[in-house]
Amino acid sequence: LLSSPTPRSSDLRFCVAFTTISRWRGKRSVVLKNFGITPTTLEDNGEMTVDIAFDIVTRWTVRGDGKLVCQSEVRPDGVKFELARVGSRFVFDAENPLVEYYGAGPFENYRDRMSGAFLGRYRSPARDFYFPYARNEDCGNRENTRAVAFDEGTHALSFVTAGEPFAFGVNPYSPIELIEYNHPPELPESHKTEFGIYAATRGLGGASCGPAPMTRDIIDTTDDYSLAFVISPDKMLRGVVES
Repeated sequence: LLSSPTPRSSDLRFCVAFTTISRWRGKRSVVLKNFGITPTTLEDNGEMTVDIAFDIVTRWTVRGDGKLVCQSEVRPDGVKFELARVGSRFVFDAENPLVEYYGAGPFENYRDRMSGAFLGRYRSPARDFYFPYARNEDCGNRENTRAVAFDEGTHALSFVTAGEPFAFGVNPYSPIELIEYNHPPELPESHKTEFGIYAATRGLGGASCGPAPMTRDIIDTTDDYSLAFVISPDKMLRGVVES
């Protein structure tokens, strides 16, 4: 986790800002029945290849008090395509930091699984966000979040919204690892913490044994997405909750 020396008062007048602009374009093979895409050509296996692109403009501002402000705009391009989530991911070299957040909780929740999750201040070890489902799948998501902090004892790091509330997820495994290994006993030993902060996440629906999410809970490439947050080398939850 990150740490930095306490800034001097003379440092506070300095501010550095820079902008990154990137474009990601890829081809994605999709099963048509899952996404409702009408193709002009169809492959023999019932799948098609579609072009998807994302224009991403991110402005990073390094403040004199040691805080880092991220303002990101994501503009999809190409055919209409459903997305799992839109945001940023970080990997921390910390095995099980204490996670404290102000958002919907205390248990795992999603945009269509929030009626029993209440806005509040919650804390638990990072490993408690992971649930060993019989078949590995993503887990540990929290919606409607204003701030989340990681505390490893000697180091701390916080993410506080600079705009709308965000969703976040904590997991000892990456999404790729959860896909590559089918069952919990097969997963490799992990000494890291994966953290994702998202502008939007897709609902769950009942696709494992029923229908897809309702239209209101589906995110896709027809919308633009914004994500803004402040990274601080401290536990910055108290002021957020009190305000």
